[in-house]
Amino acid sequence: MAAYPYDCIEQRLSVAVALGDKARWDAAASALAGYLDGDGLVRFFPADWIAGDDALTAYILRLSARSGWAIPESTKARMTAGLTRFITGQIERSHAAVLVIDKAGGGGIADLSGDGPPRRVAALAALVASGAASPALVQSISITPNTWPTSTVLDWREAVAGLPGLAGQPARLAQADAILRARLDVQGTVLRVNNADAPWQVLASRDTTMAGYVALAARAPGWAGDAPRLARALMLAQRRGRWDTTPANALGTLAMRDFARVFEGAAVTGITNVTVGPISRSVRWAATPAAVTLPWPDTSAPLRISHAGTGKPWAMVMARAAVPLTRPIASGFALSRQVSAVAQAVPGRWSRGDVMRVRLTLTARAPTDWVVINDPVPPGATILGGNLGGRSQLLAGDDSGAEPATFVECREDAVHAHYAAVGRRPVTYEYTVRLGTRGSFRLPPTRAEALYAADVMALLPNAPLVVQ
Repeated sequence: MAAYPYDCIEQRLSVAVALGDKARWDAAASALAGYLDGDGLVRFFPADWIAGDDALTAYILRLSARSGWAIPESTKARMTAGLTRFITGQIERSHAAVLVIDKAGGGGIADLSGDGPPRRVAALAALVASGAASPALVQSISITPNTWPTSTVLDWREAVAGLPGLAGQPARLAQADAILRARLDVQGTVLRVNNADAPWQVLASRDTTMAGYVALAARAPGWAGDAPRLARALMLAQRRGRWDTTPANALGTLAMRDFARVFEGAAVTGITNVTVGPISRSVRWAATPAAVTLPWPDTSAPLRISHAGTGKPWAMVMARAAVPLTRPIASGFALSRQVSAVAQAVPGRWSRGDVMRVRLTLTARAPTDWVVINDPVPPGATILGGNLGGRSQLLAGDDSGAEPATFVECREDAVHAHYAAVGRRPVTYEYTVRLGTRGSFRLPPTRAEALYAADVMALLPNAPLVVQ
């Protein structure tokens, strides 16, 4: 962030917060009055022909409140007055339209010119954070949280929590919490946020949304149990040590600071003991802790973790066992497998020399990078098609209806179809195999897994294959 090359007012203030540089903040804040338009809304640049932006004004007010770094009172008063008039419809601002393309290939222009509820909710949350809001402002907003992007629901919850006189406040908070929890997609130790995109809010992004969740967990007691997983997800969202936008780097820094203040105020020292049944292991915090592995007990026994010393260490618990797979397992992926006969000497049963077609369909709950589908091949079988000599392209059939894989490995024991990216639309991969060896084969499960998120996977048991 110290080398960030651009310097509109948002970027100057965001960089200052991300770096913890109060002098930078003060310098930018002192110049903020020159960025206000006639309505009291902040422009991105101090040019008279640029209109002030409601989202930018709201962001700066909330950034000031969360960081504890002040804006000159006269400037702040003009900004809060401008946002108040924006919420009540006395000021209008037109945002650029966005081209929307649906799954069927149709398209259209989304009308983002009106002062819709997401923008007004963001303005309301900023006024609440600045101590300049009243419950009466809520009457100017059409309240439909289920239809809002997740970032707006976070804004709404923050606004409701800061308006004690608001009618139905407990019920509104409970509704917002339920929606926010429903938007979390948890797969083992991996967490994603659904509906995190907000195209009409230029300063919102997936990483600012995750930062909002962490900030919520730090200040709302009912979310404290979710704090470790949320904080880990926010940190894993970084790429090369940074989040996706300048606001995300500022808000992410503040969210992790709040997390550390609430949950990690004291340094961890001493010994942590982990016990399952009669077996115990210890972690001494004088050195860097390592993973602790304990065997399965002979009978059912509780897992106990205790800490003797200062601070409150976190523990991530993983259970591993080798057990027969008797039913499909879906953890972020859904997987199906269909087998059909291309050439079969005796209808209804498989014989040596028969040709079978395998169709694998993968559906992801959330977009995922680098996914592999791993399907076992019976011993002695030959995968048909491709460019190797002796493989029948005719019997291999037409793959035009299947999703092209980024790279395919045809091994003696399995087919590995790799995809650089998988969206929410089902992905289908097909291949053809000639059976070459008689016998009864117990095949391992068909697998689909995210190569860089081990908890996102699917397992599909395979029935024994009998070749006459």
